[in-house]
Amino acid sequence: MDTGKLGERVKSRFSRLFASIAVTYLLLMLFIFTMGFLSYAKAEGMMSRQIEQYNSQLLLQTQRAADETLFRVRQQATVLSMDKTVIRFAYTRNYLSTSQSILDSLNVINRLDSARNVLQEAEDIFIYYNNSDIILNTTTYYTPENYLSVKLEEFDISPEEWRQALNTYHFGQYFTSREANGDILLLQTILSYGRSEIKATIGVRIKAEFLNKGFETFGKSHRGGGRNGKCSLCGDAYRIRRDRLPERPLPL
Repeated sequence: MDTGKLGERVKSRFSRLFASIAVTYLLLMLFIFTMGFLSYAKAEGMMSRQIEQYNSQLLLQTQRAADETLFRVRQQATVLSMDKTVIRFAYTRNYLSTSQSILDSLNVINRLDSARNVLQEAEDIFIYYNNSDIILNTTTYYTPENYLSVKLEEFDISPEEWRQALNTYHFGQYFTSREANGDILLLQTILSYGRSEIKATIGVRIKAEFLNKGFETFGKSHRGGGRNGKCSLCGDAYRIRRDRLPERPLPL
């Protein structure tokens, strides 16, 4: 009988010891899990902040590069607006009517081709002349409608909008293509000297690759980029308009 009581006591103590060990083990596992979770959350937060800082810095650098590209393009457009070859043809009314007008047009084409060779950011450079109602670019001449359909098919511009754009004053108006991160078209007006009459409009199609440097890397981050991992400089079909008159208009 004494042996039975002793066995029950041992069994009871063993049960309590086992329960104590089990509780201690569970508390220890809970502690380890909690500390691991807190450490992971802290590391995740630090990583997220580093990614955000990296993306912000990369986006800032990309914006600066795009601003520099746009500045160089506007600068080249201003240089062209004061070129004597460009100005001379602005007073031609009947294109191809005389040998002199043909020669003047070829001089403009050669001047635009030279400008594009200097401005690597330009896919194409053209000038619309109001008097003769034609467009001269780096290779040949077009009617406004033909140029729109052949050279600007990626842009969401209707023929009516195109005509209006060519006959409206612009000092740095941008049109974006339908494709995200696509090319951008800059329009800049040349006015007649001392008057507000529009004589010509310079257009520069800017290559997307010079505007979107860094966006590809930016879009690869799971916390950066725009829709579907893409980030667009101006957004889909978004147009930046700067229709204010400059302090000193570009004269002809």
